[in-house]
Amino acid sequence: METLRGLVRLSRDEPGLRAVWLEAHFDAEGILAGLIAEGTDRSEDGLAVRLEAGMMNTALRVAVEHWALQPHETTGPPLGATLGHALQAITRFLEADAVRAPGRRRMIHLPAGDSRLRE
Repeated sequence: METLRGLVRLSRDEPGLRAVWLEAHFDAEGILAGLIAEGTDRSEDGLAVRLEAGMMNTALRVAVEHWALQPHETTGPPLGATLGHALQAITRFLEADAVRAPGRRRMIHLPAGDSRLRE
């Protein structure tokens, strides 16, 4: 975890490392779109699917960066909790969209009783 934290911190000041970090997330977005399409019986190329993948990808990237940039890593929330909060925020957004589009299956399923993922 400390290696990840160090790499993310370095990516703020090292353009080459930042480019690799962003390229990895660009590649992940296509993978997420495929998973969303498969899980919801929609087209991988559909705008809504691509947007959902982009939102999820960005939420995960920002969560990791937020975690890595905390000044006191021993007192801040662990990475898993930070990622959980980010996914929960995206879930609330997508659930609101599902209300507007009845019949669409939700992509992210969080356990209802898992208090570790609650704000």
